[in-house]
Amino acid sequence: MAVNSQEKIGLVTGATNGMGKSTALGLARAGFSVIIVGRDAKKCEDSVQDLVTKSGNKQVRSIQADLSLQE
Repeated sequence: MAVNSQEKIGLVTGATNGMGKSTALGLARAGFSVIIVGRDAKKCEDSVQDLVTKSGNKQVRSIQADLSLQE
């Protein structure tokens, strides 16, 4: 994902379901490049596909991370 100074980027944690996923969908529909963060790789992958399909925005990516671990 290339980034330029005019690009809007949203980073959403907990975005594989619930409010996080709804937030990610809203950002994707608004034209943001969206990066979702989740603990489960499969859920992240499935969520990215769902968000791309529902928003029509192909600039949705994921990062697998457990943010409850501060190490």
